[in-house]
Amino acid sequence: MKKIILSLIAALACHSLLLAQGVAFMEAPLKKVLEKAKASNRLVFIDCYTSWCIPCANMARNIFPTKTCGDYFNPLFVCTKYDMEKGEGAQLQQTFKCIAYPTFIILNAEGKEIGRLTGASTTAEAFVEKVKTAISPDNSMDSLRARYEAAKGMQTGLPYAKALYDRGHNIAQLLEDIYLNSQEYDRYNTEFLTYYLNCTDFRTPMFDRLLLDKQMWNQRLGREAVDRMIFDSYRKTMYLVAAGRPHNLSADDVRKAAMLTSMLAIPENSSERFLPNVALFVMTHDWDRFIDLYARRILPMADDSFKAIIMGFLSQYYAQFDTQQRARADKMLERAVANRSYASKTMQDFYNITRK
Repeated sequence: MKKIILSLIAALACHSLLLAQGVAFMEAPLKKVLEKAKASNRLVFIDCYTSWCIPCANMARNIFPTKTCGDYFNPLFVCTKYDMEKGEGAQLQQTFKCIAYPTFIILNAEGKEIGRLTGASTTAEAFVEKVKTAISPDNSMDSLRARYEAAKGMQTGLPYAKALYDRGHNIAQLLEDIYLNSQEYDRYNTEFLTYYLNCTDFRTPMFDRLLLDKQMWNQRLGREAVDRMIFDSYRKTMYLVAAGRPHNLSADDVRKAAMLTSMLAIPENSSERFLPNVALFVMTHDWDRFIDLYARRILPMADDSFKAIIMGFLSQYYAQFDTQQRARADKMLERAVANRSYASKTMQDFYNITRK
């Protein structure tokens, strides 16, 4: 027992020593942090986090306490951290326009941003290298902008667009410019398409221009991958419409999404492919076609990870059906539960819910 206790004490002592060797964070208003940075001729490193961000917690627990980080950060930076939803952090969130967490911002002693990076790292060594890259003069906003203006294209434009995006800027027009000025051999890549779809809307001419080149995207990246990325770009909005949550779409917008989805290579066995149709019928209160969609297409499908959610919309709007529609829905659910070829506990549960 004595040996066990001594081992525990030794382990705790080692852990405490490790923490002492990690990054030293200054808890103070940013004004005070900048004053200290100026007096000590150092830069400022800001950890922008939130209480609900799991990668943020991982950085705080496993990366910042390491000797590797302490040895690099403490001599070069005055480090501080702020919860971006509380106190001064909420004000700084507006100033720095953080759109993802964790975000790490590097300032000079005058308060000018000279570097930024987003996302957690799995090792202290990898994180240190990312910070070194972020503060390199070659990666400053001025340098990135100058390189792009001197030779417009994908190689110079995408790093510039990513830096602006991380700073909360609208880069839709820049992406369009990059696309038009890129060569065929490097225009069609996954990283660019990801940013393009994140920064446009399926209702815009910019999105339509992407569809005009869809055959080339399919050839370079594969049709299934491209179609999934396109569907994912408006999928969340369709869930909002189907659930009756606030949105800014018209019935024609949702109809366009439904038509577009019908032309995408979404797997036939995925119930989620019918989400835009569900959203359209919910928005137009077309409960007859809503029920018919479930009866003919959704209920006969095998269960997948989305079917329970899609089924939830049926029970959600059951109360809005008229007498005949409820009778149709009841009969449909009874048949689904009785048919063991595609019946499941999920079907039984939703049948019981709607009948209450």
